[in-house]
Amino acid sequence: MSIYIYIAAGLAVVGLALVLYLARKPKCRPKQELESFNFDKSKSYEKDGRKYPFSY
Repeated sequence: MSIYIYIAAGLAVVGLALVLYLARKPKCRPKQELESFNFDKSKSYEKDGRKYPFSY
């Protein structure tokens, strides 16, 4: 009977580890920047009804 308790406890630990592994947040993502984009603040981007480029 005690072997079933050890098996159940082992499965519970493995299940808990799996849940924690799947629920973790990504540590670092590469920056999603536009390195070559030069935003000119003096230019008017309002011709399409947008105040800034990429403001949809």
